[in-house]
Amino acid sequence: ASEIAPEHEQTPSTAVPAQTQRKPRRYHARVELDSLRSTEVSRIYNEVISHLAGSISRGGHVKVYLEIEAMDDEGFDDGVRRIVSENGATLKFQSQGFEEM
Repeated sequence: ASEIAPEHEQTPSTAVPAQTQRKPRRYHARVELDSLRSTEVSRIYNEVISHLAGSISRGGHVKVYLEIEAMDDEGFDDGVRRIVSENGATLKFQSQGFEEM
């Protein structure tokens, strides 16, 4: 039996360097919250957002948005509309409003 000699043996000086694996640069998520369980927002902050914010490198950022949708087949009365609109303005909501559907 004859042995087959390798055509080209790689030495450390000719070895191809392993490619550096790129790390993910973006995280995204969307979750529906139970309006009756206010502790969910705090838990999401503690278990997800704080870890992301603590590991951000220079030039990175974490943005968190809260989207609210409320529907009432009978419509929202004047008192609720006033309170919610005033509170949204006080809390500096970027956009808000009531609409007929």
